[in-house]
Amino acid sequence: MGIYDPLKAYLATQTVKSITFAFGEIEAIIGRELPRAAYDTDTWWASQQCWHEVGWKIAVLDRPNEKVTLSHKV
Repeated sequence: MGIYDPLKAYLATQTVKSITFAFGEIEAIIGRELPRAAYDTDTWWASQQCWHEVGWKIAVLDRPNEKVTLSHKV
């Protein structure tokens, strides 16, 4: 099982058009801390494919407030 498989499984069950997570909520879902790069760089978020694999994309990244909004790809 990959690190982000629990997040992929969670997203695959969602029927809403978008969902906002605090970084801590993602950490709770995956059962570990996000890497420091997730807190420090937009590049980390752009390089992750786990949500893309289940039909989601980043709509809004708010690193200063440690939040990310994902939306269904259209």
